[in-house]
Formats: sequence, structure tokens, C-alpha cells
Amino acid sequence: MEEQQSQEQMKKCPKCSESIQATAKVCKHCKADLRNWFVKHKILTAILILIIIGIIGSAGGDKGQKVSSNDNKEASSSDSAVAKVESAPPVVVTAVDLVNAYSENEVSADAKYKGKDVEVSGVVSNISNGITDDDLIVSLEGVSFNSVMCNLVHTENAKVSSLKKGQKIALVCTGNSATLGSPSMSGCVIK
Repeated sequence: MEEQQSQEQMKKCPKCSESIQATAKVCKHCKADLRNWFVKHKILTAILILIIIGIIGSAGGDKGQKVSSNDNKEASSSDSAVAKVESAPPVVVTAVDLVNAYSENEVSADAKYKGKDVEVSGVVSNISNGITDDDLIVSLEGVSFNSVMCNLVHTENAKVSSLKKGQKIALVCTGNSATLGSPSMSGCVIK
């Protein structure tokens, strides 16, 4: 009976086919690491998770912006006698100050920037098409590993094509929230 139980607790090493304990993390014969890829590569796993969260976050922000821009087109084309309410001037902030605000208190920063027109200025640290090659994303240098992710409207394609890393620019965007301290903006246009 004990021999049967001990055999059930054993397995064959996928590398050398020797019998090892079922709970072994390393083969005692060939020293092969038997843990799964995600456990072996914790840093890469964390980076992949952050990228996925960023994609989901930026995709959600774009949908809200598209709806509001469609609403603005309908409102401007209507011939109603309702007086147009002047929109507030954009909140002016540097990329570094924006990252610091979200690092210090995300709830307070959301109250100040989320859903509002924001003029953000800074130094270009990255220019990309995003994961699906359907976005125009410009990252502005922030603090540490955090940067401001600005998702530009497609009409800005020519302007984005002429940008260079290290260039100072200003963008007018709609503020979103932040993912792990990195603020994101949507509906951006280069000023």
C-alpha cells in the first residue's frame, strides 16, 4: 500500500524521463527547472500584465472620446436656439507635474484632470502605432518609469509623422485616469 502511494506521488521528468517527486520544482537528476514559464519569468510576466492593462485602459478611453466628439458634432450642426455654453479653458500642466500628481494621489488627480480638457506639455519619449497599428500614441517623459500616454486623433497623423524623440511639444487632450502611475490622455491634438 505504501509503495503504491509513493508511486502516485512520483512523476517522470519531462527532460530526462527519470522518476522524481510530483511536487519537485527542479529535477534531482538533470537539474531542469520544472516550473511553468510565468513562474520562471516573473518580471516578464509583470510587464505583459502591465501592457495588457494599458491596452484595455486606452481602448476604453477612446470609446468615450468618440461618443463625446459625435455628440459635439450633432450639437454644433443643430439649428436650435439654445445658446452655446463656452467650454472652460484647458487645464495647463507639464507631463512631469501630471505624473507627480497621479503618483501622489490618484483620486485627487482624477478629480482635477479626468474627463476635462488638458493642455499637457513635455518632451517626447516614444512615438508608436500601438498594439493594433490603429492608434497614434505619443509618450511624454515623466518621472522614473512613468510617462504620459497620449492617444492622438487620426487627423494628426501627418504631424505625428514629423515628431522626433526629445522634441518638446504641447498637446490638448481629454484626461483619462492612470494605470500604475502613468496618466493616459485621449482625443489629443498637437497644439
